[in-house]
Amino acid sequence: MNIFQITNNVVTFSPQALVLEPFREIWDSDISKDKIMAVKELSYVYYMADDRSDYQYILDEDERSGEISHMLG
Repeated sequence: MNIFQITNNVVTFSPQALVLEPFREIWDSDISKDKIMAVKELSYVYYMADDRSDYQYILDEDERSGEISHMLG
């Protein structure tokens, strides 16, 4: 099951993702109406860990994390 997808150059995730406790905690911790921070944090998880991520070519995890954090703002 793919819980993350890229749609119109934006990371989207399936509702099943929120069944997983770590993702649910990220979602619930963002109390804003638009959930911008939760979406950014879930996007960070995708870009760091998913084999389909455009950042997987960066083998050093600290460097990859820096690039992703910079891109996400």
